[in-house]
Amino acid sequence: MYLSRLDLHGFKSFAQKTTVDFSPGVTAIVGPNGCGKSNVIDAVRWVLGEQRSRLLRSESMAGVIFNGSSGKKPLGMAEVSLTVENTRGVLPTEFSEVTVTRRLYRNGDSDYLLNGTVCRLRDILDLFMDTGMGAGAYSVIELSMVEDILSENAGDRRRLFEEAAGVTKYKRRRAQALKRLEATQSDLTRLDDIIEEVEKQVRSLSRQAQKAARHERLATRLRRLELAMAAHDVERLQAERDALEATVRTRGTEAEGLGAQVAAGEAQIEQARTALVGLEQNMASAARALQAHAETVQALEAEIRLGDERQQAGRRALDRIARERDADAARAEDAAADEADAESRIETAEATLAERDAALLVADGERVEARDAAEATRQAAQSARASAAEALSALRDAERAVERARDRRTLLTAEAERVEAERATLASAPEAQPDHARLDAAEADLQAASEAVNTAVAARDAARSAFEAADAERQSARSAARAAKAEADLLQALVEAGPEGDGAVAFLAAHPEVNAPPLAELVGADEADRLALDAALGAWTEALVVPDDDAADAAIGRLRAAERGRATFLVLSRVGKTQTERSPAPPGSTPALALAKADARLQPLLQALLGNTFVVGSLMEARALRDTYPVARFVTREGAWTDASGAVHGGSATPSEGAGRFGVRERLADAAEALAEAERVRDAAETAAEAARAARDAAEQARRQAEQARDAARTARDAARDAVTRADAQASARDAQAARLGARADELRQQIEALPEADALEDEASARRLAASDAEARQARADAALDAASAARQTAEAAWSDARLAHARAQSAAQAARDARDRARAIRADIARRQADRDAEAERLAAEIAETGAAAETVTARLDAERRRTDALQTTASDAETAVLQGRARIADAERGLRELRQQREVAATARADAERRLAEVATRQETTLERLQEEHGADLDDANEELDRLQAEELFQPETARAEIPDLRRKIRDLGAVNALALESYEEEQERLAFLQGQRTDLADAEASLLETIREINETARARFDETFSQVREAFQKIFADLFGGDATADVTLDGDDPLEAPVSITARPKGKRPVSLTQLSGGEKTLTATALLFAIYLVKPSPFCILDEVDAPLDDANVGRFMRLIRSFADSTQFILVTHNKLTMEAADRMYGVTMPTPGISRLVGVRFDEEETAVEA
Repeated sequence: MYLSRLDLHGFKSFAQKTTVDFSPGVTAIVGPNGCGKSNVIDAVRWVLGEQRSRLLRSESMAGVIFNGSSGKKPLGMAEVSLTVENTRGVLPTEFSEVTVTRRLYRNGDSDYLLNGTVCRLRDILDLFMDTGMGAGAYSVIELSMVEDILSENAGDRRRLFEEAAGVTKYKRRRAQALKRLEATQSDLTRLDDIIEEVEKQVRSLSRQAQKAARHERLATRLRRLELAMAAHDVERLQAERDALEATVRTRGTEAEGLGAQVAAGEAQIEQARTALVGLEQNMASAARALQAHAETVQALEAEIRLGDERQQAGRRALDRIARERDADAARAEDAAADEADAESRIETAEATLAERDAALLVADGERVEARDAAEATRQAAQSARASAAEALSALRDAERAVERARDRRTLLTAEAERVEAERATLASAPEAQPDHARLDAAEADLQAASEAVNTAVAARDAARSAFEAADAERQSARSAARAAKAEADLLQALVEAGPEGDGAVAFLAAHPEVNAPPLAELVGADEADRLALDAALGAWTEALVVPDDDAADAAIGRLRAAERGRATFLVLSRVGKTQTERSPAPPGSTPALALAKADARLQPLLQALLGNTFVVGSLMEARALRDTYPVARFVTREGAWTDASGAVHGGSATPSEGAGRFGVRERLADAAEALAEAERVRDAAETAAEAARAARDAAEQARRQAEQARDAARTARDAARDAVTRADAQASARDAQAARLGARADELRQQIEALPEADALEDEASARRLAASDAEARQARADAALDAASAARQTAEAAWSDARLAHARAQSAAQAARDARDRARAIRADIARRQADRDAEAERLAAEIAETGAAAETVTARLDAERRRTDALQTTASDAETAVLQGRARIADAERGLRELRQQREVAATARADAERRLAEVATRQETTLERLQEEHGADLDDANEELDRLQAEELFQPETARAEIPDLRRKIRDLGAVNALALESYEEEQERLAFLQGQRTDLADAEASLLETIREINETARARFDETFSQVREAFQKIFADLFGGDATADVTLDGDDPLEAPVSITARPKGKRPVSLTQLSGGEKTLTATALLFAIYLVKPSPFCILDEVDAPLDDANVGRFMRLIRSFADSTQFILVTHNKLTMEAADRMYGVTMPTPGISRLVGVRFDEEETAVEA
């Protein structure tokens, strides 16, 4: 079994697809430092599932993807495939050839493939576990791992032994079993807690079931007594009701007679009011005529005032025109003087310009002549350089001949020629001039752009703050609108839903066509007054308000047809028909009528219901007042009430169902107004927020544009600065190089001159050198002439530039004078135009003044005529007003008589109303008793009468005794507290749940015992295998160490602990002639050999199909390299070795060798060589 092929693409420096073919034996991978040799080893480790980027020499896993070079873009994926020949079946798979592939993408995604099939990382790790070939096994060893194996931290060292012993999978299984054991024990603990709680609940439910049985007995007795008492109370109330109905009929007849007299008086008053309407209309007509006349007079007076103001304005405008005419005359004189001065300056400037034109022509001619002369001199210099070059060429030929005879002379002459050529090249190269002006301009532009950015940022921040504030206001407005809508929806739903339940009131509320709202919905009260008003109205809160008897009859008929019970109706048209006795207000009390808020049409109804009801501070105060005011009824703000009859109502401050609906329609209207206002504020906030958002976005865009402009300015500044820096550096380098070349030329010339003459070749060389010197002299003279011509040309160029500048200045002066003359002429023309406009305006104003004066006279005449009509109109209006007052007096007399009749009728109606109220109270108490029978006991009057008959037959029922027993039964029931009616059913359910939980606990206890047994078996098996492997490795390590170090060298490995599966592994090593205290005292080579001895001892016990050693031989000398390679050769038959090395002895011992090069920076290339075959390139 061995590695047969490694395919790389995009992994680290292997940008192109590369294939490495391996064979059994020893393979060496060589190459210079930094070319990518170790990347091959990293690829093997990576494809085997290595997850630690540190071991792959990368900061993160994405670092293994090719990141680009100067000539190649980065790749988006790294892929490595490793093919293993599984000929010995070491891998637990049926395939004889296994290919593992790993891919990594830049977005972090990764793929693992096994023989082309997608798999998991866990599948790869399980495949190579305990084979010695995993990513963390001992098959891949780097030089740095030698230190790790021999370091004080024994973790890495122990993993080698565990891998060799094959106990890694056992430790993994044990860890999984321990994890499951911990979870099982945690479940047991939690289940014990649950069982304890359930047992408590079972005991508690047992007590509750006994308590529920006693409650049932007491409740049954209480129900029988309450049914009997209800039947007795209904019979007593019916007798009282019959008497009150007779009183209502008598008082009603009296009130109707008085009502007829009141109707006759009202008809007389209505006729008088009709006549009064005609008189009032006459008075209004006279008043309107007088008002119209007054408005006419005022309009004429206003027109006269307007004409006066127009005349005054026209005169002021004429004065202004006169002042402006004088000012423009002075400006015209100044403009004429400026024009004359400009004409004089134009003549002078044009004369100067003519002189400058002539001077410019002369300078241009001289410049052309100097340029031609310089060109001729340059050509002569080039000819001289060509002659000198020919002479130098002849000299080089002679010197080459001398060089063959005398090496020294040739060397010095060649060096002198090189120096002279470099000096000539340096002298002819143009000198770079730094552009400081461009740099200064760029710096100024950058400063301006930076200031613009700061301004834009400040504006953006201000806009952002404004938007945040507007957005906060918008959110607040939205919240307020949502809260207002929720309130309105809640109240609307309350109105639409009507009263809860399925009784008569709820049935009628569900039918909108029946206009009979409950009284509670029409009456409002403050929050603090609702309990008091609820107690004052009592059952009337659920009474339905209808306009007349027909509406009440229609609702009653609907209830009767639907068989939905009965309801109480308050007929507004009947309110006030009877007169009741009124109680005076007790001192310190508040009339209950003052607490109610309702429409004016409900005030008579509330007066009838609450007229004798008063609010006091406490129930004790009410008891003290009820005997003094026998007609009155007293309530407290906690909802208690009492009256002279002895009835007392009290208890917890819990409002009735009707109290919660007090004023719901009024509150709905208020909520609708609040919602409209909140939506208006929200819409305004939305508009403001959107405007702020637009302003913020615009400011942000302006900031981006300013930053882009600043970045462009910074780039331009940097470019200008770089250009200046380069120019300065080039100038300095040029001067330094010229100095060095000059000194070197002088030195070489002295050395050549010091050489002795040798033979005829030297004479010929001397003659040719002379010719070359002459040519150089001619070249020097030509160069001097060229310099002089160049200087003359520069002088002519400078003179031409001066003349051109002076010409431009003269042109500018002449143009400035012409501009001044044109401006003066334009001013004079403008003054003349404005003068003409003013003359026209003055004529128009004079005409308007005359026209306005004539119109004022006409309006004055009309005003005098209108004023003469004023007295007649005032007399007519006064007469009409007197007639109206007399009619009103007659009506007042009739109304006083009518009020007396109404008072008499009101007395009768009040008496009837009091009787009706008492009748209603009796009826309400009777109906309340029946309703309570239905609601509390689900029984009707017949059931109650039957129960009363049974009790009378069983125990001679006595109402007084029963009335005293009922509170005692209620107290006993109350003393029992809350009773769980489902206690027995819950007890059985909890008992069943307890049995189930106890069965679950038994299962968990069995699972815990099974896991403990599994862990024990794993520990025994793993310990046995580890002990056996450790003993064999220990024996092999001692033998190999002695072979490598020779003589009396000894070494040993031991376990420091009782548990072989967890105890650290210690190493002691004593090379020949040494007794080191610790491994850190060994040399680098000794550490390498010691680690190698340990690794090969493991190989003897648990051979690995392949072994990769990355520069492990680096610390070894040649003698130890020999021992190292002999050891490798002894294992080469059973283990495939791949060595990364720089050592030549290691290379010589290899069967084949791969060379890694980097012809292109950043991209590795692989070349393979077999020593018995020709060189082969393996890069795809």
